[in-house]
Amino acid sequence: MDGRELNRLRTQDFGPDERAVSLSQRLRQRFHPPTRWLRFAQELMRLPTAPFHEQNVMLWVWQFAKNRGLPVRCDEAGNIVVEFVPEKPDQSLKRLMFTAHMDHIGFWAVEQKGEDLLRAHWMGRYPEELFVGSRVVFWTGGKGLDQIEPGLMNDEGVSRRLRIGGRRVTAVVERVVSFNAAGDVAEVDLRVEGAVEPGSIGMWDLGEPITLNGRMSAPAVDDLAGVAALVCLMDSLKRGELRRPVTCLFTRCEEGGFFGAIRYCRENFDDHKDEGALTDLVVSVETSKALPLTPLGSGPIVRVGDRSGIFDPEVCAWAEQCAAGLCEQHKDFTFQRRLMDGGTCESSVFQAWTGKAGAVCIPLGNYHNYNRETGKLDSEVIDVSDWGNLVRLMISMTERIETSGGIYEQFRGWCERWEDEHRRLYREPDRAGPVD
Repeated sequence: MDGRELNRLRTQDFGPDERAVSLSQRLRQRFHPPTRWLRFAQELMRLPTAPFHEQNVMLWVWQFAKNRGLPVRCDEAGNIVVEFVPEKPDQSLKRLMFTAHMDHIGFWAVEQKGEDLLRAHWMGRYPEELFVGSRVVFWTGGKGLDQIEPGLMNDEGVSRRLRIGGRRVTAVVERVVSFNAAGDVAEVDLRVEGAVEPGSIGMWDLGEPITLNGRMSAPAVDDLAGVAALVCLMDSLKRGELRRPVTCLFTRCEEGGFFGAIRYCRENFDDHKDEGALTDLVVSVETSKALPLTPLGSGPIVRVGDRSGIFDPEVCAWAEQCAAGLCEQHKDFTFQRRLMDGGTCESSVFQAWTGKAGAVCIPLGNYHNYNRETGKLDSEVIDVSDWGNLVRLMISMTERIETSGGIYEQFRGWCERWEDEHRRLYREPDRAGPVD
């Protein structure tokens, strides 16, 4: 970088953002994901899920991996870990791990207190004033997870309580009963139209997933869209050739406070800090609340940080390089690099343990089922092209062998050269002449 280049960069700070101009041009061309990718997403978004009650999603991912011959295991917390191991892996490469969470804000039944009155626990952040009168659907009476897939859960006590599928019972929230320490709703009473067994999953009654006019809406997009992106990545890895080992981690209870991610980090990183485990690269895949500069349709986002902190700069720079390469190759690809501080994501957990975490995401409309324009309950929504390009970016990240290591070392080198060349300005500022 010479003086003229530095001056150009400074001039651009006061003029139009060239990336924004490029974005507006690229928005005219949209990427249409393969039909099988959309099918995976729709199937996952039809499944009931709630914090600590992700069993339907767990089973779907487990069977998907098994059917494709991918090594899959379930840890003691119920996180699903799927490994892609190339036939001829390059052992010198850092392991790359993508992660997404399998839960969404929701209810689980606690106790039937009368013929038509149900006490339920709620977990997640949602406006208190919108609970009463809102419709909920519970899934009850399904088969035990241990009966359908005995090898999935390690803890038999947990597996007996988790049930798959079941009949639907509709309900209406009658009153808020209690709050947790953070001031969020914790328990509610509902009027139900039938018997509901304890532990049954409850979600807002918002209908089926719909894909229409380039948008995909569903009661639970966050983070089943991320789960679906990891599934599409696994599918693509099996169809291609890759030298880098890739891990896909599907975590539990992110909405309740990152329980699955924390347990994974404590089990895998606490005792291995001197054995190179911290050189692994972790990339969280999320849907993040759309912000004014990141509306739906603006492409996937290289997320440099969240509400809690900033992620690893080198991982972010590497992800940005992968995205920039796709922009050069494909006219229907666009992306942004932004701080998405509408909430905290699991990358903050992995950054705390590994120091090598980053994140990619797409904008999410009606975050946590709250439509800010109407002030009412609504389905979450994403742009199909955004989501498809997110998967393309993840695939590119698995194909790019080298990360952007040493970006600050490179910048330090430029700083030293720049200062050496112009050190005379300290003594002779009036004789400096033009900087070239």
